[in-house]
Amino acid sequence: MKRFGYVGLALLITSVGFAQGTLGPPVENHAAAGVDVLLADTWLFPIDIDNGSYWEPDTEIFGVDGTIAIIAGTWPDGVYSSAMTAKVAFIDMEGNVNERWAWIADNGTPYSAWTINDSRTDGNPPVITVDTRKNGTKRFMVGQESTPWMYDEFTSAPNRWAGTFAYDKQTACVQIQNLNADGTTSKVTNVFDPIYMAGGIAGAQAGSQIRFGGEVRSLSNGNFLVIPEDRAKGVVTDGNGAVAGIFTQDGANVKVAFNAKIEGGASDIWSNVASFNGGWVARLQGKMNVWNNDGTPRYVLDQTTFSSITDAGRGDGLRIKGNVAHTTVYFGGVNPDGYVSMSRVDLGQSSEGTAVGAKEFLINNDEFWDVSVMDRADVAVDEYNNSIIVWDEKFSSENPQVVGVIFDSDLNPVTPVFYAFQQHDWWGGGGFSGFTNYEVNTSMDNHRIVVAANGVFANPAGGMTPKEQTFCIVYKNPQEQEVPVREWTVY
Repeated sequence: MKRFGYVGLALLITSVGFAQGTLGPPVENHAAAGVDVLLADTWLFPIDIDNGSYWEPDTEIFGVDGTIAIIAGTWPDGVYSSAMTAKVAFIDMEGNVNERWAWIADNGTPYSAWTINDSRTDGNPPVITVDTRKNGTKRFMVGQESTPWMYDEFTSAPNRWAGTFAYDKQTACVQIQNLNADGTTSKVTNVFDPIYMAGGIAGAQAGSQIRFGGEVRSLSNGNFLVIPEDRAKGVVTDGNGAVAGIFTQDGANVKVAFNAKIEGGASDIWSNVASFNGGWVARLQGKMNVWNNDGTPRYVLDQTTFSSITDAGRGDGLRIKGNVAHTTVYFGGVNPDGYVSMSRVDLGQSSEGTAVGAKEFLINNDEFWDVSVMDRADVAVDEYNNSIIVWDEKFSSENPQVVGVIFDSDLNPVTPVFYAFQQHDWWGGGGFSGFTNYEVNTSMDNHRIVVAANGVFANPAGGMTPKEQTFCIVYKNPQEQEVPVREWTVY
């Protein structure tokens, strides 16, 4: 049944650009979509038992050489219950996959043998950011809910966790590392709490989570931004707070422990943080809180001024992404009529109450797109403003599958809707094999697009994989541009 309830809303945003598409149903395969697959469906961190409810992987791409980074929750080495940690996969330009444990102990060895979190055995996922600048480094930051003060591997320095804040539950810890030329990783900092430890804030956790939900992002000046959701109320006293900290690549404090909500007060957060050239934005309660790189507030912009999406929650099903090469930020989610929206706005040029350079594309207006099948979108944008949106399509009562659309720099689709993975249950295929993929995350640069998700796929050893496994696929960016000679790096 077709639904046209969005038409009236479209009139409200005509001044900032609006388009609606007829892009369904998904085409059967990548060849039909005109998408070149560079790395076929790849099972990351494989283990032959269910992998817990670790939720979505997180992805990003190093600017200096195009290496893809993917982090996901996994069981510790040899421990398959009541425990959790994380691994990172690095994929070079030739498609070689290099897997490493995500955390490094104080003595410089990878941490693999036991849990990173004694308070929670599954759930909120790890996060990663890398230096995305073209002239950048191979440094990156990982983050995860954890209880490192409980383990000898992270307590070597005297009184390392014995500051003025008393920990008793998981907190959102981070660590800065190097990806070395030989493929190994090494620590730049020890694991640390970017809010209470870094800020020297007194108080007691008193059983309150400090969590990712939240985000880590690389800024256009090379610094790292961290925004977990803090429920301990030591910084935002009236409720759950999106508390930010900014650090150099050496881990030095630039600005720590401040409320990312410019107007003040409490605000839940799940993801919804993006960096762009000169600043960053935190989408909180339907408002775009726009900041400079150094943590100086700029303005607040209501998302309804440039998007039909009216969700003002913490952002479980919505994502925003930017690119440090420009100031346009992209926003993907489901509008009130149940259709997927791809919206964008230039936050470098916009101001309080005024959205500049905004445009929206609604993927709708086809009998296939019953609104009950839409869920959880993610987006990515490259340095030339080409973009992708991917989302979980629930097939009503069938297993969810990830589908996507790639756009050019004018937000015009250059592909039909296509299935993100080569292995999938095809709506038009006359039956379902049990493939599942959902909780998707994507990143892109001028050369490649990576899509990663949880799921159940065909096991190379036969049958199907266990549940909650992490898979990825890499495409050639169909809008790839030759790099001008003036942008070459001369050695």
